[in-house]
Amino acid sequence: MLMATELPEPVAAAIAGLASGEKPPIASAYASLQDAVLGGPGCLRFDPPRKVAWADAAWGEFVALLAHENNHVRSIAGQMLSNLAPSVDHDTALRDLPVVISATRDPMFVTARHILQALWKYALDDAVLRDRLLAELAHRFQDSAAEKNCTLIRFDIVSGLRTLYDRSGDPAVTQTARQLISLEGDDKYRRKYAAVWRGVGDA
Repeated sequence: MLMATELPEPVAAAIAGLASGEKPPIASAYASLQDAVLGGPGCLRFDPPRKVAWADAAWGEFVALLAHENNHVRSIAGQMLSNLAPSVDHDTALRDLPVVISATRDPMFVTARHILQALWKYALDDAVLRDRLLAELAHRFQDSAAEKNCTLIRFDIVSGLRTLYDRSGDPAVTQTARQLISLEGDDKYRRKYAAVWRGVGDA
């Protein structure tokens, strides 16, 4: 854990820009947050975060923004929580994981999906948190059966687990992915999910 510190001015300005809900400040905030947590231009969903000392100071702000009326703000807030989780206090990340999981059910599917795609980052360096994340994602996979975009949700979960495995090497991630793929009743989609894991064991 890095030593706690106050929010850097660009991060504080980015949070204020997001809270405004206005398009230009949101775009500027997104670019600033890319620099802050990725070290430069990149994708908050797919690129690994670097550890930052100000994570605890920013965490509550992004949790609050998950309830913003603008879905783009909610999307960025959810992605940021996954980017900051490896830097934040363990108990804080563990406590708020269900909140972030709930955001993957956002009424705007594109928002929910972007948050879901970033979740692999949430437990990169914490085995206890990773076990909890695996349990939450397994439940989310099964719970998606009645949803309109079930196959996309399941594909994103399986893909995120593959990225998490590639980054962590944790065999429990592989085991969870295999179990979830086996639950898919449609042969077409089961093969599609399994293809994501080609080259890793028998998945």
